[in-house]
Amino acid sequence: TASLLTACSATQKVIFNRYWNYDALRFEDIHEVLEYDVSFEEGTGYGYGLNYNGTYRTELQSQTTPEGYLYLYTTELITEVTYTLGEESKAIIDRVTTEVKFYPAENGLQPIYSKKSVVSSSPMTTKPTSIEDCYRTYAYEVTTEYEGKQGKSTLTQNGKTTEHTFTIDDEKANYLDNEQLLLSLRAMPASVNSTQLLAYSPFTASVQKIAVGFGNGAEGEFEYFKNGES
Repeated sequence: TASLLTACSATQKVIFNRYWNYDALRFEDIHEVLEYDVSFEEGTGYGYGLNYNGTYRTELQSQTTPEGYLYLYTTELITEVTYTLGEESKAIIDRVTTEVKFYPAENGLQPIYSKKSVVSSSPMTTKPTSIEDCYRTYAYEVTTEYEGKQGKSTLTQNGKTTEHTFTIDDEKANYLDNEQLLLSLRAMPASVNSTQLLAYSPFTASVQKIAVGFGNGAEGEFEYFKNGES
């Protein structure tokens, strides 16, 4: 198991490897799609019913350009949320999509561009008088562009757009984009017990230090399909 935590401890840089390839030491074209069913504990204590049913899809693919090859990683979390008040119910589709483009392992998975779009709902009050009182919807979109150690983020929320520029000092730690943090765990050698990553947060307009810790492995059985076969 692995965990990502905001922290301030220091550590050395990680040498990433492309472990999603059969041969991690040699570049291979990749187009990997993973799909999951997502379940949530049913919400209680609100004074109305909450039921969730979701799916999560990730896609990793390599792209060849005149300057070399890059990776594009996209994710999509779709959740159908059903609010029930008395005899009345309303279903809302929550959607979170991300995409991030970055350089290969030999370039430290250095990010180039990312985008995150969110349309979601959240439980509101414990004493609703109508089904519309049970939830609040919100939406935002954030894009981040990188060029060397410089970057710019654009956050659009409630019809308002804010922009911030930032500088990342990566002399002592790898820096990544928020949307590739989980994928980066797959590129870390098994010898890494803990490390520290840098990631810019557009919500705090600051570069944050992320501590990565690895615990004991867990075993479990599950069924999966590869290329349509079980």
